[in-house]
Amino acid sequence: MTDTAKQLPSDIAAEESLLGSILIDGEQILKVELDIVDFLNSNHQSIYKAILSLYKRGEGIDQITVAHELMNEGELEKVGGVGYLSHLISITPTSIHAPYYAKVVKDCALNRSLITAGGQIAQLGYTNKDPIGSLSDSQRVLSSISKLMPATELLTPKELADIATVRYGELRDMQPGLLTGFSDFDRRTGGLFKGDYIVLAARPSVGKTTLALQIAENIAVKHNVLFISLEMTTNAISDKRIAWFIETPVGAIRRGNYDEKLLGDIVLSLGRMAEINLYLAHGPATTRSVRQVIERMKLSYGVDAVFIDYLSILRDRYGSNANERVGFISGELANMAKEFDIPIVVLSQLNRSPDARNDKRPQLSDLRESGSIEQDADLILFLYRDSYYNRNLDPSGVPCELIIAKDRLRGLIGKLELQWDGAREKYSDMTRGKL
Repeated sequence: MTDTAKQLPSDIAAEESLLGSILIDGEQILKVELDIVDFLNSNHQSIYKAILSLYKRGEGIDQITVAHELMNEGELEKVGGVGYLSHLISITPTSIHAPYYAKVVKDCALNRSLITAGGQIAQLGYTNKDPIGSLSDSQRVLSSISKLMPATELLTPKELADIATVRYGELRDMQPGLLTGFSDFDRRTGGLFKGDYIVLAARPSVGKTTLALQIAENIAVKHNVLFISLEMTTNAISDKRIAWFIETPVGAIRRGNYDEKLLGDIVLSLGRMAEINLYLAHGPATTRSVRQVIERMKLSYGVDAVFIDYLSILRDRYGSNANERVGFISGELANMAKEFDIPIVVLSQLNRSPDARNDKRPQLSDLRESGSIEQDADLILFLYRDSYYNRNLDPSGVPCELIIAKDRLRGLIGKLELQWDGAREKYSDMTRGKL
């Protein structure tokens, strides 16, 4: 059978039985999550539209009220009159199977959407334009279909208990969070959890990019991690990583003119770099392009965590001022964490308020356009070290504080200490400073 001869996915009997179930028992509409276009038959679309209109107005739903609504819309005779509504009731033995009929109708509608999407993607290929742009557009088409999947789920008390039983059984022998490699933090928080929107903020040049990259590096030993760099170059990031691998000051890597030993160490470390699942992306300038690169990563390799350096550089034009723009960006990133079910760590700048205080440790109010970021974030971390303000202190000899300012999941705040190695631009655990 050729493609043109194939029938579009549909189940007219399921459409009829669903409508009949609702006409028998109007309360069944509460168990159905369908759009009008999910029905293939145009008469069924008109009947379901009338049902939805009654439901939205809070009016009763039965054969008489639906017939009256269709008559008011001039659609009653078109769908077959009162006789067809009676037919729908007569072929439906019971209304209790409405959720099952609705699932069949929805599945058919989603499969029809896939066919449409396939045609759109094929057309993108035929245009013979930039393949990277076409791939992004293809991913957007597929993403739009995923959003059509039913999202609302009503769970009974028994179902909740059954789900929890399975989950707690799994948790007995596993660690759900992604470990950052910093023992105090991992002990305190359990690591980074799926769906969490995490903000790491500090004043410029304190070292938030370095900490984020180091955490990403640690996670990538066992998991696929995407690091989206909007500020640092690929070479600068590679220099940091190589310096960590071979325990050498970053300056020695950047200056060049290597002796044989250093060159040999660098070459050997490149093999290690190739084995760590840290993927680097440059170029995304808006939340839309961030979404596209995450989708590409997910489709091509799988993705377990995303780091974005940093929020303020994203150039979405939404809103009439900076507060609205950053609020929109923050909300979109928070939604992505939930949608992709992965932790997304976003770096953010602090305003100048700490500079004017005696105690210069960051506070939630120091976040730029803090209202939206503070509200959206599940976990907010601040980075602080005295040597940033006191230039007489050795930056490599003074502990750095990682402050947990907000933790929606666990509800606990506090601080821990990290050791900062200024020459190697590297953080490590402290033996003290326990939370």
